[in-house]
Amino acid sequence: MNGTPQPLELPALSDTTPAAPTRHFSLSTLLAFLLLLCILALLIADRCYYLNHFGFLYTDSDQASLWYQADDISKFIFREPCFYGQSYNIPLEAWVAAPLLWFHVPHAMALPIAASFLGIFPFLFLALAAFRKGYHWGASLILAVPLALPVEYLAITSLPRGFVAGVAVAAPAVALWLFSTSRKAFILAAFFAVFAVTVNPNSSIILLAAGVYALLINYRKLAFYGYSLLGALLATPLPITVWLFYKYHPECDAYHVKNADMVFHWQTLRESFFMPMQNTFNHATFDMFFADLVPVGHKGWLILWILPILFVALLLVRRFKFAIAFFIAAGFTLLTLGIDRIHSSSPHIFYPGSRMYLALPVLIAVALLWFVAGLNSIFKKWRFIPPAVAGVLLLSLLVMTCYKKYALLKFPSPLIPRFCLPPVETVYQLKSDAAVVEDMCRKYNVSLVLISNSWFTCFNEAGPSMSNYAFETLAPDFERRTYRIKEERTRLHENVIVFQPQSSDITNAQRIFPHATIISRSPRLLLIECKPPGLSGMEISDKIGIPYRSTF
Repeated sequence: MNGTPQPLELPALSDTTPAAPTRHFSLSTLLAFLLLLCILALLIADRCYYLNHFGFLYTDSDQASLWYQADDISKFIFREPCFYGQSYNIPLEAWVAAPLLWFHVPHAMALPIAASFLGIFPFLFLALAAFRKGYHWGASLILAVPLALPVEYLAITSLPRGFVAGVAVAAPAVALWLFSTSRKAFILAAFFAVFAVTVNPNSSIILLAAGVYALLINYRKLAFYGYSLLGALLATPLPITVWLFYKYHPECDAYHVKNADMVFHWQTLRESFFMPMQNTFNHATFDMFFADLVPVGHKGWLILWILPILFVALLLVRRFKFAIAFFIAAGFTLLTLGIDRIHSSSPHIFYPGSRMYLALPVLIAVALLWFVAGLNSIFKKWRFIPPAVAGVLLLSLLVMTCYKKYALLKFPSPLIPRFCLPPVETVYQLKSDAAVVEDMCRKYNVSLVLISNSWFTCFNEAGPSMSNYAFETLAPDFERRTYRIKEERTRLHENVIVFQPQSSDITNAQRIFPHATIISRSPRLLLIECKPPGLSGMEISDKIGIPYRSTF
């Protein structure tokens, strides 16, 4: 070393076994680490901009449900293993946000922060793991991928809705399968893989790719099978616990996935590619599922070019085992379009089709790592070529960031549909409504707020959280919190408020309860006074015509 900066040389990611960690320090390593930090700073700034201009301003009823659940977790109250009212989606965002609530971070901020962290965690974890192994350019490419994706992806992966949790948990499994062949790695990788699929099966795409690669590398080792089985068995208590809980508490499963929806149909797959009764390409379907996952153009059909190009690139750099794993995962991705449940989506960010494929950008990031690592084994005599190609790829990803339409996040955002399920409201409006309701509850000594039509408001779960539980709510028509239904079958109330009552509710209430009257116009609040000792919340809702929920 004569003090002159040396060319950054990446150890080739072997097609037989991962390379040993690079432990020596050099100026090139320091520069590569600074580059990684700069990209991380851009990624954090990207998320902060979203949170300040959108994430902290809007919410929906599913997010508000997580507010409530995070509050319970912060108080060490554990009622259900999944989202309240459904038998799937482990509420990892609520668990991550719970410590923030201890420090009095508002719910409307704590949950989006938690989701944003989980959204970038797979890229950050894999980038750090790659950097530690000496794949410096590959690490930077991994971290730059989410930066290059459109604003819609930024929003979807920052919504506390359970979309990103499974992919986040899958990251350790992917890193272990890629970079380690130890027995401990086999155990932990299988453990996190089962854990991730239990949290959200949308992680299966990247797990399949990494798992197939690990199998191709270790298929001759009996230890791989034995210790992987051990790791999977160690994780099975979680899915078994979830299954047993809802088996013996079916009343908690108000919104569940029907088995028939999980069946694969060739006709569904064909109609995903081609318009029914026509032979034209189905752009609408591919836009719904993949437009949010491509860097420029926001056109879903581009994924049919991106995946083959990456596959061919891996073949050209002779990363054959990686190419096989990538091909299987990409094929699996397209085949899942034949599953009916996949098509349970809406053309907006709060219930997008792309939520099913959020592992795809992680797969693309890993493919870029494989590609750059393969270049090093081919161009051993021309060492400048791999970093030059990697630099061009990195610069291209960063340039794509400049084309992100951040204006879509500014109020009033076109990303907010006029009407959608789940209902979407501004945090400001919910806070204002909660303040009015809290004042009226104190003034009239009200012990319960009934929600007349929970399909059009987030107030059922958001109201108590925003008022520091000055009042409790109940939405009989679709109450996710089953324990609240049980409580309100026996708890008696003399004074009850109906939030945003419908005309039929007012007519029924004034006919049965002579002193029922409107006490607020914005929001509209109906006060119902019952004779001592009062009536239960479920009795009152039944008398004024608010039906008890059905399951879906």
